[in-house]
Amino acid sequence: MKPDTNQTDLSALEFRDRFLSFIDLDPLSPTFGCADRDYWHYRSIKTFPVSTFQNTALIFALWWKNAGGEVSERKTDLRAGLALIDFWAKSINKDGSFQENYQNESSFIGTAFSLYHVSEALIILGSQAAKQDFDIYCRAVEKSADWLSSKSSDFCANQNCAAAAALVSASVLLNKESFLTHAQSLIQSTHSMMDREEGWLYEYGGFDPGYTTVALDYLGRIKKNLTGTNQQVNHQVNEIALSSINLLKSALSVHSPSGVRLGSRNTGFLFPYGISCFLEEDPAGCSHLLSIIEKGMDKKELVTFNSMDDRYLATYVSTCVEYYYSKPVLTVEDQAHPPGDLNLEQAGFFVKRLESKDTTLQVSLKRGGNLRISSADSKTWCCNNLSIKAGGSVFSSSGFNPDVKVGIEEKGETLTISASGYMKHWNYLLPLAGAKGGLVSLYLAVFAGMKFITRVIDVLLRKKYILGSNDKRVEWQRRISISPQGVEVEDTISAWKKIDKYDAASDLFPAHVNTNRYWTDVLESCCIKGDVTISPDKKKLLKTYRYDFEKGTS
Repeated sequence: MKPDTNQTDLSALEFRDRFLSFIDLDPLSPTFGCADRDYWHYRSIKTFPVSTFQNTALIFALWWKNAGGEVSERKTDLRAGLALIDFWAKSINKDGSFQENYQNESSFIGTAFSLYHVSEALIILGSQAAKQDFDIYCRAVEKSADWLSSKSSDFCANQNCAAAAALVSASVLLNKESFLTHAQSLIQSTHSMMDREEGWLYEYGGFDPGYTTVALDYLGRIKKNLTGTNQQVNHQVNEIALSSINLLKSALSVHSPSGVRLGSRNTGFLFPYGISCFLEEDPAGCSHLLSIIEKGMDKKELVTFNSMDDRYLATYVSTCVEYYYSKPVLTVEDQAHPPGDLNLEQAGFFVKRLESKDTTLQVSLKRGGNLRISSADSKTWCCNNLSIKAGGSVFSSSGFNPDVKVGIEEKGETLTISASGYMKHWNYLLPLAGAKGGLVSLYLAVFAGMKFITRVIDVLLRKKYILGSNDKRVEWQRRISISPQGVEVEDTISAWKKIDKYDAASDLFPAHVNTNRYWTDVLESCCIKGDVTISPDKKKLLKTYRYDFEKGTS
């Protein structure tokens, strides 16, 4: 049933033709059912299909299941869903894994996410498939689940949650109890990836609100499939989820969710479905977050279907479609007990609320002190950090850096928070371009069976092109002073050579994080302006910014 809402149409049916255009629907084609258009249509670009494009199977399954007699294209939805499942089953690696980022890869991420979506699609559409085909699909699911059962992610909690959800769905589909045991182990791994003091889930060493909701999404899907059947697993799922929901409630501003971009992975999305699965346990907290998500999408302050990168679109849309068709009635927001301040010193994520001015300040200290100021009666203002060019190279403090030193000091009515560290040297070149890329590609083509070395390459690529590396040639410090009158920010940058150029670092910093390249307005008019002083030798830069609460401007 369509929810009573004036918000963005989360059914995503208006994007149905776009999703159909992803898929090779020629039944005589050897890539029939492939949703990676770069692979099956623009064959000169890639030599392997990206597995997570097949996640689209669940969207077509949900449309087919919920459309009733309202949508005349229901037969096409069924045909597309089964075709997507068919290609997924035929493109499985010998060991049961799938490729995601490079050829001959055994990708934990690609396997976890695609296995979940395909298993769920099969639960919905399986009865419509020919028995011979259904048996083939189930054997592929079992083979993939067997491979996934012995793997986990060291970098991201959300990936372990997705893998656990995939194993639970495979267990439901195949009626195989052993997969539940492995899923429980992954849930325990997720629990161990929570910071012991502050309670946030580990995403490349820090707290990321967007990916926390991805973890919640798959925890909610686990809860949906295990209701009343495994109390121990449900207890662990609820413990992680409710802790994360409570943290998110304090981390996000009710006036603008744009502060989600301050996380360790620079995301701009929030997944709704998993949060809705815990409404019974925390009605006020979940309703509060879901209201923020709906309003944020409607105002385009969050990533929307139009702005999301194609590779991640299917995963993102699936949570919105599930939420749309299963959406319960939200409780009235609990305005009598607004969220309090938040100080995650280990994560470098700081939130302060000034109740008298109905204003929220959010600061990501370990991303260079990136700052958001949002209030009920004005637009959101941002104070980005700086990027510089010196010695022909670009340096920035905008990428997440767990080594940044942070401090908090309170004197009278003034609170000062500070962060300092070394800037990162960002390489704009393609990570595997030129001779380096040729050597890696040659190795992967010839020696891909040596999985240990392949995993080492994968880890090294993630560390270099997602986390980046510090460069001790450029130091930075940011001090943020908050008083009843307003906010003052002071930046100091010291370089080993003269600074040729400087600019405000964009939210879209040039780190190679796959999910940070969605389209979003920079909103230059909302950036707090400042004064700049450069030393005579041009090796030191000082910039100060001021924001006045009364004027609502800089």
